[in-house]
Amino acid sequence: MTRYFSAVPSVFEGYGSNGVAVLVETNTGDAERTASELESLFEAHGGNLGDDGCVAWQFERRGVVEIMADEVDDPDGFVLEVIELGGEELREPLPSARVATYRVYCDPTDVGDLDRAMREAGYSVNNAAIVYEPNQRVPLELDAARKFIGFLEALADRPDVQHTYSNWRSA
Repeated sequence: MTRYFSAVPSVFEGYGSNGVAVLVETNTGDAERTASELESLFEAHGGNLGDDGCVAWQFERRGVVEIMADEVDDPDGFVLEVIELGGEELREPLPSARVATYRVYCDPTDVGDLDRAMREAGYSVNNAAIVYEPNQRVPLELDAARKFIGFLEALADRPDVQHTYSNWRSA
């Protein structure tokens, strides 16, 4: 007899080192095993896995569409076009990003429409997704940031982990 196990999406919450809030989206067939693995991983990196709602209040669910920055000739005109196409907020490319993209934010229910509208307007969409955007950020000095990034990489290496979100920023 063949048994099929379906994976179930789950969100786990906790605090990493230095009080950084972390949300972990998983897709698991065994939530108890995943919770145990994540708890061990949080603790090994100076944090702790928490209860539902312990950090979610520090994040907002938002839609985001990323547009390749090199395709935008007129940044001022682009702002107006983004508004006309349904974007609520536009963020400039990060100077340190490997791939420079404008991030256009919208209501999570509108991300598909905004993605389609940006493509129809002739822009190459690098990514379109629904994300958890932090409401506030915790600054980390260089050494603490390196350790925290190591923790995020360890989370990403877990097979059940789909996405991680945190509220850290460099100091």
